[in-house]
Amino acid sequence: LGQSAYWYHAIWILGPAVYRELSLATAFGAAAIFGVWSAVGDASSKMDATMVTLLDSVSIHLYLLSAIFALCGRTQRPHQQENDDHRTKTPLSFLEDAEALEDLGDVFFGVASIVDVVLCDFTFDDNTPWWPVVSAVFWIIDALLYLRGDFVVLYRDKKLDGTTVTTAASASMGADFVSMEQDVI
Repeated sequence: LGQSAYWYHAIWILGPAVYRELSLATAFGAAAIFGVWSAVGDASSKMDATMVTLLDSVSIHLYLLSAIFALCGRTQRPHQQENDDHRTKTPLSFLEDAEALEDLGDVFFGVASIVDVVLCDFTFDDNTPWWPVVSAVFWIIDALLYLRGDFVVLYRDKKLDGTTVTTAASASMGADFVSMEQDVI
């Protein structure tokens, strides 16, 4: 198979979850590119202020599109804590559930993106300095939830009695793609 046919085959086998992940990553990457372009143009003073504002607006709206992809089309998955009957559940057990942390992080990503789009498109916040602080708080909580989820996944792969524990990473797109790649070869 040619390279492009291989990717098409991989996407076709893995299904809608891959479309969602690729769309999310593409929108997020494009948003970052426009954001960097806007920041560099503003910092260098070689770009017209109108163009900087336009690029920044495109970036903010692409982040919202990425958040929509993150929130829509999610597969329903049982959370790790619901499947761990041998563990004592406490209110802090949530902090050990990588999937739940990711889901909540996606919600905060969506809310922060909506706040940023509203701040970009409307002028009610021009004399109110606390709206950007609200946005920043949502982004910080989002980042902390994602980091905690990554930490949980990283340290969940431990050897227990000579066997490896299955993690959320094995259900992710990357692991599916690797196992599919091994099946194809």
